[in-house]
Amino acid sequence: MHPSHVPAHRSTKASHEIAPGVIPSRRTTSRRLVGIFLAATLLTGCQPGSTTTAASSPTGPAAPPPATPTPGTATAPGLTAPQRLTTLAATITAAPGDHTTEPQQGRPTRGGDLSMTTGYVFHPEYLWHDTGTSAGLMPANPPAGIQPAVHIENPEAKRRAHELIHVSGLLAELTVIEPRRATMAELLRVHTGDHIQHIKTQSDLRGGGDAGDGFSPVGPGSYAIARLAAGGLIELVTAVARGEVTNGYALTRPPGHHATADRGMGFCLFNNIAVAARHAQAELGLPRIAIVDWDAHHGNGTQSIFYTDPSVLTISLHQAGCFPPDSGWIRENGAGDGTGYAINVPLPPGTGHAAYLHAMTEIVLPALERFAPDLILLANGFDASVFDPMARQMLTADSYRAMTRMLTDAADRLCHGRLVAAHEGGYSPFYVPYCALAFLEELAGTTTRVTDPLAAVVADYAAEPLQPHQNAVIDEAAQLVSRIGAHEIAAAP
Repeated sequence: MHPSHVPAHRSTKASHEIAPGVIPSRRTTSRRLVGIFLAATLLTGCQPGSTTTAASSPTGPAAPPPATPTPGTATAPGLTAPQRLTTLAATITAAPGDHTTEPQQGRPTRGGDLSMTTGYVFHPEYLWHDTGTSAGLMPANPPAGIQPAVHIENPEAKRRAHELIHVSGLLAELTVIEPRRATMAELLRVHTGDHIQHIKTQSDLRGGGDAGDGFSPVGPGSYAIARLAAGGLIELVTAVARGEVTNGYALTRPPGHHATADRGMGFCLFNNIAVAARHAQAELGLPRIAIVDWDAHHGNGTQSIFYTDPSVLTISLHQAGCFPPDSGWIRENGAGDGTGYAINVPLPPGTGHAAYLHAMTEIVLPALERFAPDLILLANGFDASVFDPMARQMLTADSYRAMTRMLTDAADRLCHGRLVAAHEGGYSPFYVPYCALAFLEELAGTTTRVTDPLAAVVADYAAEPLQPHQNAVIDEAAQLVSRIGAHEIAAAP
C-alpha cells in the first residue's frame, strides 16, 4: 500500500527580506556598479553582428531590419548598447527588498478559480548529492593532466533558484509539500532490482561511485537522496491528484530523465518522472499520462521506459544530437502497442524563442489534445537557455514563461489543471534562477517585482525569427501527431 500522504501546509513569508526604503550600503552600491560595468562589457563586446545564428541556413532569407525599440522595455530588440545599459542599470538599481507578489493582470487565478494553488517541493538534502571534484564532466585525474574542479551537475544553480524563489516573496504564495523517500516497491515499478542495488552499492562506498556511464557520480549517501527526489515528486503528484493543490513544481536533485530501467546516465540515478507516472497510474486512478520534456537533452530514459506503452505519451523538444548523441530522432516513434506515442522534436543548435513556441503550437498542444491525458508531467530543464554551458540553444526566461502559459492553459482544458513539473537540467548558476522564477510565477498565476536583469543583453537573441531549417524539422515532426491512437484504430475489428 502507498504510505500515508504527508499533508501539505502553507509556508511562511521569508523572514530575511530587506525592508522597503532601506538605504543601500556602500558595499551594495559597489556591487551594483560592478554589475553595471560587467553589463557594459557584455553589451559592447559581445553583440552579434547579425540576427542570423551560426546554425541558420546560408541560403535563408536576409535578416529583417531592427525593430523599433519600445521605451522602458528591457527585451525590446534594436536598442543600442548605451540604451540597453541604461535599461539594465535601472533594473540593477531597483529599490531593494521590494519583491512582493502580484496577481497577473487579468489573470489572478486561472479560470476565475479562487482556490487555485501551486505546490512546491524542495529539501536541503537535494543540495547534498555530492558529485565531487570532476573537471566539468571528466573525473579529476592529475596524473593524466585533468585538474580537480567542480562537476557541471553541482548544487549551485538549484540552490540559487530556490533562494530567489524565497527572497522574491513567491515562496509565501506556494503550498509547500514535504518530500519523503520513495519505497523499493515504487522504484521497482520502473527500475530493475539490479539497478537499484547498483546505486545503493555505489552510494555505500566511502568515496562514492558512478551511476553507470562514467560521467554520473554517485556520492556517499546519494542513494537515499535520489529516493528523496523520486519520493518528493510522488508526493506532489499525489497532492495534485487529491485536489490539495492545482499544480506544482518539484525542485529536486539529482535529475532523472536520462535514467533507463537498468542504468543510470547523464547525471541521473533514478527516473523520477517515470516513477511518479507509474505511481499515478497504480495508486491515484490516473491512467493516461502525458510527459512533456523541454530539457535541451533528449529524454531518452523516459522514452525507453514507456516506448511500447500506449498509456503514456512522451514528447521531447531537445537539441538535435546533443545528448545522448544517438537518440531523440523523429523516426523514434514508439513500438508495438506504443507505436505513435513517442514524439521527438530534434531542434537544430541555435534554436530560440520563436521556434520553440512554434513547436509548442504545432506539435505539443495538438498532441496533448489528441491524447487527452489525465495528468501532464513536465521534465523541466532550463539548459536550453542562451547562457547554458551544456547546450547551444537560445531561450530566455520569458521563453519559459510563454511556454509554461501554453502548457498550463492546455492542462486547464484537458485535465482539470493537473500539471506537475520536475526539475531536470540547467547548468548556468547565474541564469537558471531567473528562468525558474519566470516558470514558477506563470505556473502559480502571479508575478513578483523581480525581473530578468539580463533581458536587455539577450534582446536580439529573443527576437530571432523562426528560421527555415528550424521550421522544416518542426513541420516533419508535426506529422507524427496524427499517429497518436492510429495503432489502436488499425487494430480494431
